[in-house]
Amino acid sequence: MPMSDNYLHNDIKEIMLTRPSLVLRWGNLIIIGLLVVLLGFTAWFQYPEFVTTDVTLAAAPPTAAGPGRLLALGTIGREQYAAVRPGQAVQLQVHELGDTRLTGRVLRVEPTARQQQHPVVITLAPLAGAALYPSFSGTARIMLRRQSLLAKFLAR
Repeated sequence: MPMSDNYLHNDIKEIMLTRPSLVLRWGNLIIIGLLVVLLGFTAWFQYPEFVTTDVTLAAAPPTAAGPGRLLALGTIGREQYAAVRPGQAVQLQVHELGDTRLTGRVLRVEPTARQQQHPVVITLAPLAGAALYPSFSGTARIMLRRQSLLAKFLAR
């Protein structure tokens, strides 16, 4: 006796015989494509890594080349000592000047630690229009390196 097509309920037939929509058919490919785009973005986007320290401005002694300039003196921990090198860029925010940001470079890092802190000397770029005094204090952000977000995630 041949089987008839009527052995399935009408609702089941409708589900079984209807083709899935475009999203269901191509959904996996769309999700994989979005993940590839996200990975590409993380490989392209650069993430700066900083060390932050409190600093106090101090006057450098005058030299034969001209009058003394202002230096920022701060400290970093032993863990950060290996990463901070002379010549690295520094962004400095002086508390007495509000939102004014100064730039500078690490001049030197003392190799001997005092109470597990290494002194850091930062030379400041000249700032036009604002008076700086040796007693000012602030916060310095020393930029260690720029790396992609993908490298940062994979390094953990």
